[in-house]
Amino acid sequence: MSQLIYKGILMIPVEITPRPQDTDGCIAIDNLHCTMLLPSQLRVLKELVGLSNMGLTQWVEGVIEQIADPPMLVLGSETHLATRLIGGFVKRTHFIEVMNQDEMQAWLNTLTDALLLPNVERYFHVSVANDTGKPTDSIGDIDIEDWCF
Repeated sequence: MSQLIYKGILMIPVEITPRPQDTDGCIAIDNLHCTMLLPSQLRVLKELVGLSNMGLTQWVEGVIEQIADPPMLVLGSETHLATRLIGGFVKRTHFIEVMNQDEMQAWLNTLTDALLLPNVERYFHVSVANDTGKPTDSIGDIDIEDWCF
């Protein structure tokens, strides 16, 4: 069963065995997950509803308890590379594509509606390696322009 977790971001933890190996000098990421909403997308609630940090946590966790669990992630079998120029530096993230994009997007729309947020279009993926090995250093909002084919 998918389990949604709120830790500043909304994410689904992922276990992959065997783990993809480090590639192109990138370092494997621990605590793999699929991001549903980024912190910047959730902070809007603080202003919208007038919440403190603790209030935001309680609000989000309360909504999570009320909606259906997210669908099971269907992961692809290949690792892809995304690159993006940020602040004059190239950021690299190796990731695995989530194959049931439409199903995940429909569920995310239900979640954002319940949170009183505008719908957010996401490309669902699981980052497995990046330049530092820190999950927060991955390209969190990968899109087709970031892919290296």
